[in-house]
Amino acid sequence: MQGNAVERLTETHTVHFEGAEYECEPLLGQLRAAISSSRGAGSGGGAGNGGLINIRAFTLWEHIDSVARGWFESLGGRTKGDLLTVVAFLPDVIQAAHANGQIDDDLRDRLEAMFGQWVHQIEDLFDPPHEKELTAPCPECGECYKGHRSPVRA
Repeated sequence: MQGNAVERLTETHTVHFEGAEYECEPLLGQLRAAISSSRGAGSGGGAGNGGLINIRAFTLWEHIDSVARGWFESLGGRTKGDLLTVVAFLPDVIQAAHANGQIDDDLRDRLEAMFGQWVHQIEDLFDPPHEKELTAPCPECGECYKGHRSPVRA
């Protein structure tokens, strides 16, 4: 899973959707482009004037950048290059730190899980999960109080 997540974050990759294959740009590249695009910003004006940014995309980019570079450096790597390069090499740095006894199995597993989490966060930014208010007990947890929401993908 980790390798697939890193590939989706950093490389052009194929996505299968409703029986068709689509070539997609790296998710981190899409996220970077979304920072200054008008995607989700409503109508009127846009990306060309340099004044509008997608705050959610920017915040997510900054979060991923700071976490990836922070772990890369703390595990002994040097963070030269753009974020796609750092993320592409971070699994090797994690594996080397684990092999050298610098981190234990649990930390290695948690660090490797970050890549999949980042994929989901970026995908949720572009295609947020749909929420529906429940009028009966939640099938997941049984809660039925007013306002309880359960995320449901359409």
